[in-house]
Amino acid sequence: MALTKKDLLKTAQDVEEVEIEALDGEKVKIRRLRDGEYNEIQNLTMDSLDIKNKLSQKDIMKLKETENKEDQVDILNTLGVNVDIKKINKIDKQSNYLACVYGLSVDGESWTEEEVKELPVGVPQEIADKVFEITNANVSEEELEPFRGE
Repeated sequence: MALTKKDLLKTAQDVEEVEIEALDGEKVKIRRLRDGEYNEIQNLTMDSLDIKNKLSQKDIMKLKETENKEDQVDILNTLGVNVDIKKINKIDKQSNYLACVYGLSVDGESWTEEEVKELPVGVPQEIADKVFEITNANVSEEELEPFRGE
């Protein structure tokens, strides 16, 4: 049986309980990002870059897999991208806040960016990481299965 419109839209409402170490292992309810929310966060991130050359999907995946900010800057510089590290750090933090706002807004309860900023240090980052994880936003090229024949 094929999914209906109602079924598809309901998947964006699925709630998971995740353990947050920065809260002494307490659990919080989060949901995955919707496509529009994820794109909003991605656009925010891309706005911080002055791109002169087109980045390939391979370049983008390499950046996503590189955790160290200095290494990311080096990669971008070699690709001809001008990087303002202060701007990137600010937007990275803002992206995490936005992921928390969306991810924590479950069961009819809405969060604001101001409320997320009131959380203890490290909590928004950890929650954002969990939101991105359940959204499958951090998958590498090797993990993606082609949906068309080779």
